[in-house]
Amino acid sequence: DWGRAGDVAALGVCWHVPSTEEENFVFQLLSRLLHPELERIKGHVSGDQPMSREELLQSLAIVHHCLLGAGSMLPPLDGPHVSDLVPSMVNLGEIKLYIGVDYDESRENYRESICQTMRLLLHHILEHSEDDTKSLFVIIKIISDLMFFRGTHKKEFDSRWKSFTLVKKSMENRLHGKKQHIRALLIDRVLLQHEMRKLVVEGSDYKVVHQELLCDLLLLSTSTYSQVRSRAQNVLTAALGTYSFSYRDLIPRILQLLSPQHTSGTQQQLKGALYCLLCVHSGVCLARARDWDCVGEMWPTLVRCGLSPSMTLEKPSIGRLLDDIIDRIHRQHDTIGLYFTVSERCVEIANQIAQSDSPVPSLEAPSVEELKEGLQRQRIRNVVAARKYEKLVNDLLDCLEDRDLPWKFEHMATDLLSLLLREDHPLPPDAILYFTQSLIHDSISIRKVAISAMAGILKQLKRPRQKVAVKPSDISGIEDPEGVCVGDREGNRWLQYDGNNLPLSQEQWDSQHYVEKTHWGYYSWPREMMIYAASEKPRDDLPYEEMSEGEKIIFEYFSDPEFIDQLIEFLSLEDRKGKDSFNPRRFCLFKGLFRNYGDVFLPLLWPHLEQLASDPHESSQRCVCEITAGLIRGSKLWSFSKVDRLWQLLCPLIRTALTNITVETYTDWGTCIATAC
Repeated sequence: DWGRAGDVAALGVCWHVPSTEEENFVFQLLSRLLHPELERIKGHVSGDQPMSREELLQSLAIVHHCLLGAGSMLPPLDGPHVSDLVPSMVNLGEIKLYIGVDYDESRENYRESICQTMRLLLHHILEHSEDDTKSLFVIIKIISDLMFFRGTHKKEFDSRWKSFTLVKKSMENRLHGKKQHIRALLIDRVLLQHEMRKLVVEGSDYKVVHQELLCDLLLLSTSTYSQVRSRAQNVLTAALGTYSFSYRDLIPRILQLLSPQHTSGTQQQLKGALYCLLCVHSGVCLARARDWDCVGEMWPTLVRCGLSPSMTLEKPSIGRLLDDIIDRIHRQHDTIGLYFTVSERCVEIANQIAQSDSPVPSLEAPSVEELKEGLQRQRIRNVVAARKYEKLVNDLLDCLEDRDLPWKFEHMATDLLSLLLREDHPLPPDAILYFTQSLIHDSISIRKVAISAMAGILKQLKRPRQKVAVKPSDISGIEDPEGVCVGDREGNRWLQYDGNNLPLSQEQWDSQHYVEKTHWGYYSWPREMMIYAASEKPRDDLPYEEMSEGEKIIFEYFSDPEFIDQLIEFLSLEDRKGKDSFNPRRFCLFKGLFRNYGDVFLPLLWPHLEQLASDPHESSQRCVCEITAGLIRGSKLWSFSKVDRLWQLLCPLIRTALTNITVETYTDWGTCIATAC
């Protein structure tokens, strides 16, 4: 039988299920070994039977190993649920997996007894001998195993899984293929699958006993000694990823430690709280939780912690920690939804599934009243979410108005505010005012954020343009054959540039059909081709009275000569010598300005453009490149008269600039022309 492949369908796995005698023996051992140690620890806490640190460590080691030895036989921690975390019309309870153990509820719950005793001991040590770090290390391990251990540790499982993968790779039958693995390998895989089921704890119900343990872990995570904080933070992070919505309960407790009103706080508490938000050893950062309630409290508190008495930027570690938090938020932040809707068609399909006989649904179909209530809750939730969004923006702006706020936290607030730009809800006017003013801020980092934000704001304020449907064959007079037609042909000739047929008059301009999407027509046409309507374009000059509040703010500032002078002066400064290049964000800023406002700002900008074009310096040439590209792209939907005047000015300007081109700037001009075209 050597080397014979195992039959998965008839593997004949023999499981050992503990007998009643074996179970009784386990609990006899616990009664003889564990129970006396728990009583000794209680006596130490009460002061009736004090122990030395070595004796306490011995007792804790016995308790820990009893928990490890009998962990698979002890039922998980239970008790009342933490209420009012998330309102919901559906059951959000955990889906329990059967792992082959039937717990005997009639026996003493040793896991519960260990939990209560460890909590008493923990608070006693923190109050009377916080420097007993060895005992605290063991208590943290015990708390972790109380919550997660059911017979297998994740690290041990990962090690065995890695070893199994290596053995499987080395023993595979490449000649025969078809997964012809030997029986021993298949048995190992079955055992690993069973252990994997025992390790599934994500989505567990959050109960009061878990809440108490997490509060104790938070206490340890913000204690005096760094090693204690680090180990407790690892367990706390794992617990937050295990118990459903536990972060909603714990985040307010963490933020209390960062608040300026927490005057009795220490630097260790502040660092510990920041590390809890960062979640160093987890892929998820609490500071970017996808929850309006949590983010609405957390981001302003993060900024205001700069006013906390225990905050000092003199320690480089705190500065790096804040940088890491903002960096994680930037890399992992997802736009949180505001408006959630469920279509009627989706509801119909869900009802059909709920009323089907195969498979039979485990839950009853919702009644008409429940559907109406759900729809009403959805509408209310959308309105409340929009209000929370606006409140968060206003809270960050209030932080920025505080003159006592250190510079680092001003930059942090600006970064966070820029992340709140979204497509489905306009940015409040006060935020538009702040970003507009920040274009000429003294700090270059804030100016960079403001430039990116203003480009997004201008895109948000973009007015809808009238479009009409056209049929390409009606324009060309030629029907394309069926299938894919590749290349230049008579059917797409009207799309191609023709230097002999340029629109040099208003009539020619209006008679042309313009398609700005360069991918249409070469291979195929869209099912319905939409182009901008030449005769139905909105007025180029939007009257001031018809502007929204945000549009008025931008208009007023860019109509101010002093503001323009200062802006151009900053944009033409050198940032990193020899490393600067054409900045697409600045291009987007000017493209949005000229697209939204037409040529209103051109008289103020033109003298600066002429001056920059005649200056051979690298930074000046780059600035005129960015503005020129934005001007050309932003004029896409201008009227013929405005475009004609623009090119009469622009052609001499580009010629002047190209006469001053240098080795350092020819790449930027190439990018400018490529971007504009």
